[in-house]
Amino acid sequence: VERLCERAVLLSHGEVEYDGSASDAIKLYHKQLALEESPEEMGAGLREWGSGEVRVEGVELVGVDGQQSSRFLSGQPVVIRLRLVGERAVPPPMLSIEVRDPSGSLLGANQRDLGELGWDGAPGIRELRFSLERLPLGEGEFQLSVALTDAAGTRRYHRVDGAERFEVEPSDHARGAVRLEGE
Repeated sequence: VERLCERAVLLSHGEVEYDGSASDAIKLYHKQLALEESPEEMGAGLREWGSGEVRVEGVELVGVDGQQSSRFLSGQPVVIRLRLVGERAVPPPMLSIEVRDPSGSLLGANQRDLGELGWDGAPGIRELRFSLERLPLGEGEFQLSVALTDAAGTRRYHRVDGAERFEVEPSDHARGAVRLEGE
């Protein structure tokens, strides 16, 4: 919705709750989800929410030296290390990794079916690596959000907005938020 639409209408119980920017409508929708699933988190700034059967316990960004970092050069390799905890048996979840700008606008996302990576549904701890051969960001401050849902995307197990914040410094004359490569 955010990528395709400038304006969105949010309905609640058949009534128009919000009519305005798509970004603000999505933020309001997320707040409503949090109220339904975990109202006490509203007072904590609504950074994460979900039903909790599977959750994101840790997120790290790792640079070329193999060390955790929050500063990277544009175009360099980066690894996202995730630690996931299955509290109860569930079918293999879907994992979404999103890169957003400081205001929360989506710049890029990737989704993986964890069943294809060997998730058998049993409770326990899983550690995953998502490798980027070349960081596709030019320069600026960014944030990484992570979400776990059921295969249909209708049940949100856990979402963490701003799980990691990081900065990208330009290299090779890269400018702007996105690294534009070509010949």
